[in-house]
Amino acid sequence: MDLPYLEFDASRAMRYEKVTQVLAFRSDDQFIFLKPWGRQQLQAGSWVLIPLRDGIRTGDLYGCHAEAFASTYKPAHSGGAHRYEKCGQIEAYQPGTPFAIRTVVSGDVETDPAIAGAEDWVVRNPGGEIYAIADAVFRSTYKLAGDT
Repeated sequence: MDLPYLEFDASRAMRYEKVTQVLAFRSDDQFIFLKPWGRQQLQAGSWVLIPLRDGIRTGDLYGCHAEAFASTYKPAHSGGAHRYEKCGQIEAYQPGTPFAIRTVVSGDVETDPAIAGAEDWVVRNPGGEIYAIADAVFRSTYKLAGDT
């Protein structure tokens, strides 16, 4: 099934904060992850991230471009080797229909396409990079900005 590429609609988005930490490691090699939603390809110098839930590894892996990582992550307040937390807010919404997106970071195509279902979220980082995130992952990872 060919899906149309989604353009981010800021008028539908709300601001969210990431509430979980990640373990992160910089790679000197380029790498590719084959994910349920598609293929993520990152250049040398990018970061491999392992999400944590309640301080425990989730078993998931994904990558983050070096420039996006530098602008959106900081060492975690709780300390610990390789622990980081997202410091920037994202904008996100659920489009309500299946969609495809292309993620471009600093001129490098990271995903093309990423395929998402009607219940999934489209997310825009502070640097403008757009990603698809599964509903269950989004709800366990982000909270509405300003909520306690």
